[in-house]
Amino acid sequence: MAAIMDNTPYNNLVDGQKEKIWEINETKSLHGFAFRNVLLEAGKKYIFSAKGKVSIESRNASRMLKIYLFKPNPNGGEWTYGRELTFYYDSPDAPKSREITDIPETGEYTIGAYCHPNPPVGNVTVEWYKLEDADAVDVVKTNVSRNKWKYIGLLAGLALVGFVVYKKFFSKKK
Repeated sequence: MAAIMDNTPYNNLVDGQKEKIWEINETKSLHGFAFRNVLLEAGKKYIFSAKGKVSIESRNASRMLKIYLFKPNPNGGEWTYGRELTFYYDSPDAPKSREITDIPETGEYTIGAYCHPNPPVGNVTVEWYKLEDADAVDVVKTNVSRNKWKYIGLLAGLALVGFVVYKKFFSKKK
């Protein structure tokens, strides 16, 4: 359990922060590394994303990279909550994301990477983790969408005015 609580400061998405990005850039041959801690709020929607890759040696041994968002059991043993992103040995090096809507209780959660199954063979790499407040992201997207339509309306109006002016002053009458 001590490896999970690695003195990384807790990052808080409870107090209005919209997203948190952790630059990891670690390549390991371990079943458990790159642990980061975060405080999450029950009842909120989050988008959990990461970018990672699996080495050729790991691919040949049918290993994969699993990145978990989990709630450690304070008494040790099994986690009390967990969700994962999996980078398979045959998948391209592309980010993966998932929406999380079932955080059971407000509190401390951990993100960690695992070369799976154990024992590790070859290396896996974690480039970054990202956690977003999905409700805040939706609001931003909605505002951008509304502004886009206002801009399109403005352009259409200007085009219409330009057409009327052209017809009135510049079109040749026969």
